[in-house]
Amino acid sequence: MPHRHRRTMSDLPGLDLAEQRSWQNYLEAALRFESALNRRLTGEHQLSVLDLRVLDVLRESDSAFVRMGDLAAAVDSLPGHLTKRVQRLESRRLISRERCREDRRAVLATITVEGRSIAECATVTYAEGVKQDLVGALSRTQLVAIAENCRRITDGLNRHPARSATRLPTCHLPGLDEDETRCWRAFFDSSTGLLTRLHRTLLRAVDLSLVDVFLLDTLSKSETGAVRMTDLAQAFDLAPSRVTQQIDRLEAQGLARRIPSPTDRRVVLAAVSDSTSARLERAIACYAKEIRDCYLGPLSREQMISLGDSCRRITTPASVIDVQPNWESGAFGQPVRRSKIAH
Repeated sequence: MPHRHRRTMSDLPGLDLAEQRSWQNYLEAALRFESALNRRLTGEHQLSVLDLRVLDVLRESDSAFVRMGDLAAAVDSLPGHLTKRVQRLESRRLISRERCREDRRAVLATITVEGRSIAECATVTYAEGVKQDLVGALSRTQLVAIAENCRRITDGLNRHPARSATRLPTCHLPGLDEDETRCWRAFFDSSTGLLTRLHRTLLRAVDLSLVDVFLLDTLSKSETGAVRMTDLAQAFDLAPSRVTQQIDRLEAQGLARRIPSPTDRRVVLAAVSDSTSARLERAIACYAKEIRDCYLGPLSREQMISLGDSCRRITTPASVIDVQPNWESGAFGQPVRRSKIAH
C-alpha cells in the first residue's frame, strides 16, 4: 500500500498553532473528564453521565412530570436516542412514563422513588469525580478563568437556533464551593454543547459522525497504511463489535476496507480506500470551521490562550485516562480513546 501523507499540527485550516494547541487542551480536558466520570458512575451505579442528567432533570423539575420533548432538549439529546435511554432506565424502575391527558400524542416522564435514591447516591459519586478530575487541579484564578471563558462559549452556542431550547434545572453538587460549582457547570455546559454541535454538523455536512472522522483520520495517518481491527478497538476503547459496526458503515460508503494481514492470515486489518482523502479533507475543513466559529469566535486571543493553559492543568493529573465518549447520541456516553485529529 502506498504511504499516505500525514497531516501536521498546521493541518486544521484557518487555525494557527496557538489556536490548535488551545483547542487540543480544551478537547482533551473535556473528553478525559467526561470519560473519568462515566467510569465512576458505571462502576458504582451502572449509570452513564447522560443517565444521571436525565434523572437529575426529572428530580429537579418543578412539576412531577416532564414531557419527553422537553427532557430531550434539557439534556441536548435527539428524541429517538433519548427514548431508548429512558426505556433502559424504565426497565430498572428508575423512571416511569405515561400519556399526557390533555394531549394523547405527548408522553410524560417522571422519576420513581428508587430513581431518586439512585440519583442522590450517584450525585455524590459524580461530585467526588468533579472534585478530583476537574476542579481539584486548578487554582482559584484558573477556576474563575475557565468559568468566564466557557460561559462565553456557551452563550455563543445558545445564539444558534439549534441551541435555543430552554434549559431545565441541574443539580447542586455536594462538597463544591461557589467558584468550583460555577467552573464545573460552565465547563460541562460548553463542552457538551460544543462537541454535540461538532458531531451533528459533521453528520449534516459530510454524513460522517465524529467517531467516523476520528477513525478515518487515524487510519489515514497510519505508518503502514492499515491498522489491526483489534488495535482500533483497544486504541478507541470500544467493544470489537462496535468497531466492526463502524468499519461496516464506512466500508458501505466506500471509505474503508478490510484486508488480510500479510504476516498473519487470521488477523484483519482496516485501511482507508482510495476515495477517502477528498471526503476526509472536507470533514476536517468542516471540523476546523466549527472550532473557529464556536470555540475561538467567542474568545479574545488572550482568553483563548488562558483557557487552553488552564485546561492543560486538568489533563496533567489524569494522564492515565485517555478516552473519549461514544457519540451515539451526541452526548457523553461510552468511552472512546482520542484520535490524532485532536492534534
